[in-house]
Amino acid sequence: MDICIHNMIYELQKNFLFSFFIYFGWLWRKRSLDILETKFTLI
Repeated sequence: MDICIHNMIYELQKNFLFSFFIYFGWLWRKRSLDILETKFTLI
């Protein structure tokens, strides 16, 4: 029983980290694109 709960928590943590990295990467890409756009408009 404990092993089951431990595995479940581990899977949840893994999935959370995975989605966090995807979200962070998406934010970073969006931010980089915004910076690029402002640079181009400044030029």
